[in-house]
Amino acid sequence: GGGGGGGGYGALATAVPITVSATTAAANGSTPASENAKKARMARGTTAEIGKGIARKEAEYLDNAQRERAASSFYRDKFRRRMENCFSAPCKQITSFLSIAETFFSNLPLTVCAMAMSYVTLGVVWFKFYEENDDSCIPTHFHNLMCTFPEFPGCFQCDGDSQLYRLAVGFHYACSMFSGILVTSVLL
Repeated sequence: GGGGGGGGYGALATAVPITVSATTAAANGSTPASENAKKARMARGTTAEIGKGIARKEAEYLDNAQRERAASSFYRDKFRRRMENCFSAPCKQITSFLSIAETFFSNLPLTVCAMAMSYVTLGVVWFKFYEENDDSCIPTHFHNLMCTFPEFPGCFQCDGDSQLYRLAVGFHYACSMFSGILVTSVLL
């Protein structure tokens, strides 16, 4: 009696217990116990050989699979290494420059519009400061026709022939025009 067939996993799964009858042992000139021990040693040796063969086949399969993976990933790794070398020095500088340029240009519209608002406010505040502190300017009602610039805070009727008044109005207009040019430049 021995194992079942072909030397694969099936041989281990279909192993039959080894027993020797007394008549077979007497015919061979040995005792049944020694005959059983001899056959068991042979079966163990056969099982060990089968296990070694299976382990060898698995190792060969894993080695072949590893070689195939290494061969297929060679070019992919080569491309990755080239890209890493590219991004090492000059490409990192280019990437850094592009990042800074992107930040600058993306913040530029908001910055220019904020500056335009500040210039408009500067012109209005200084003009109102002049109106409030000039003796020739008289406070009037906001909806009065005599109110020359109905801007917050308050409204004044001022002498249009005064040099300082014309300078204040010119500054007010200059700040407003400069702000309009800034905002228009962002739109273009």
